[in-house]
Amino acid sequence: TPDGTTQPQTNGPTPDVTTQPKTSGPTSDGKTKTTTTGPTTTTTISSTTTASAKSQAETTATEISSASAELTSLLSGVANGTLKDSLTSLVSSLDGLSSTFTALASLLGSSRVKRATDCDSISNIIAKYQSIKIILDSAISAITTIFTDNPTLEADAKSVFDKITDIKSTLETKLSSVNTQISSYQNTLNQDCATTTSKTTPAGTKQPQTAGPTPDGTTQPQTTGPPPDVRTEPKPSGPTSD
Repeated sequence: TPDGTTQPQTNGPTPDVTTQPKTSGPTSDGKTKTTTTGPTTTTTISSTTTASAKSQAETTATEISSASAELTSLLSGVANGTLKDSLTSLVSSLDGLSSTFTALASLLGSSRVKRATDCDSISNIIAKYQSIKIILDSAISAITTIFTDNPTLEADAKSVFDKITDIKSTLETKLSSVNTQISSYQNTLNQDCATTTSKTTPAGTKQPQTAGPTPDGTTQPQTTGPPPDVRTEPKPSGPTSD
């Protein structure tokens, strides 16, 4: 500087910014790209939570399988017709639901989920719970339809009426539990899983570079990019020979 002192040249991130964007030079199409990468994070699912969910899934699979078997045993006393067809379809849904809960228990007990060091594990668990939710909704709706289509079912076949009433209550309880699990795992996914963003500036945009302080102590930005538009004015010549 004019007074003979040496002023530091500013490099690196500013004091209040933890991560500075990295700027590359212009690409072949004239664009300058800036890429900002956030920190990579992993998340951990509590082993106690996972073990509890696994145990709950195994218990539910057994309960639903037993209910399906009990309902099947009652079908022999139901006359062929729409009601029996509806009950047979319900049995199939219950069997599928039991298998899906067994698959969920297997997923929760896998070594990958026990480690729970990546967000894909949580996403897979959420997807499995969501597929179970769809089956539960469908089975509950099917039972409601059976009651609606057979208003005298309790009087005509009380054992069947009592059994599917019990099944409906069980499914509704399981649905509430599944919704709770989905919310819990979704919150973990939203809070603990990081994302990486990338931004591209418009073509021709100038990127600022910081130079050292000027004599008055301020720091002036030095701008790179396209050179200023310089025009050359024609210089008049004297009269020609004609």
